[in-house]
Amino acid sequence: MPFQLLNTAVYTALELAINNTLELDSVSQKKISLLSGSVLEINCTTPSLQIFLSISGHAIHLSSHYEGEPDTCITGSSRSLLKLVFSKDKNQNFYQPDIEIKGNIELARKLQEIVYELDIDWEYLLSHFIGDIPTEAISTGLNSARQTFKQAHESL
Repeated sequence: MPFQLLNTAVYTALELAINNTLELDSVSQKKISLLSGSVLEINCTTPSLQIFLSISGHAIHLSSHYEGEPDTCITGSSRSLLKLVFSKDKNQNFYQPDIEIKGNIELARKLQEIVYELDIDWEYLLSHFIGDIPTEAISTGLNSARQTFKQAHESL
C-alpha cells in the first residue's frame, strides 16, 4: 500500500509537470489534442516499471493501471526509452535492438515529435521570477558558454 501511494504521488507530480509544460506551448497543446483518446503503454525493463499515458483533450494523464487495450506499447530499458524520447533522429531509435514497439507506431512518432519540437520561452518565464536584468545576464552568460563549448568541440 505505501508503495502504491508513492507511485500515485510521483505520477501526479510528473503529470502536473508535463501538462504545465505543454500549457507553455500552444502549438504542442494543439498537436496533443489531435491525439485525444489515445493510450500509450510504456514498459521499462530496467528498472521494472509500467506507465500508461492517456491523452484527453490538451492533457496527458499518467497511471500505473489501464483497463482497456492501449493503442501502442513500447518496451525497453530506461536508457533506451529516454534516448528514444529525446533523440534528434526520429527514426533511428525506434529500431534499436532493445526497444520493442507494438501497435500504432505513428502515435509514438507523433509524441516524440511533440517533445522534440516543444518551443518554450524560458527567458520570459524566468524574468517573471528574477526580473529582466538578471535574466538577460544569465542568458548572455549561457549563450557565451554554449559558443565556447561549441568552438572547443569543433577544434578538438
